[in-house]
Amino acid sequence: MSSELPHGAIVDDAQKTLTITMGSVAIKFSFEEWHEFVEIIDDINLVFQTNLESTAYQCSACGTINAAYDYIEPTDEEIN
Repeated sequence: MSSELPHGAIVDDAQKTLTITMGSVAIKFSFEEWHEFVEIIDDINLVFQTNLESTAYQCSACGTINAAYDYIEPTDEEIN
């Protein structure tokens, strides 16, 4: 039996898989692979959130608000 989660993710309990679609790309994980993937992403996300700086700016002509992102390279001490 399949069920749909938020953002279009599909859990197929019969095949023990999770499929996530973003645009034209679909990623299919076994339940075991999903667990490993989340651990890896958590580690990457921690480093990325800690070292990502965002600057919001507004277009003076149309008033649209956007953001620019800069990745600040962590030092060796921060990584370890």
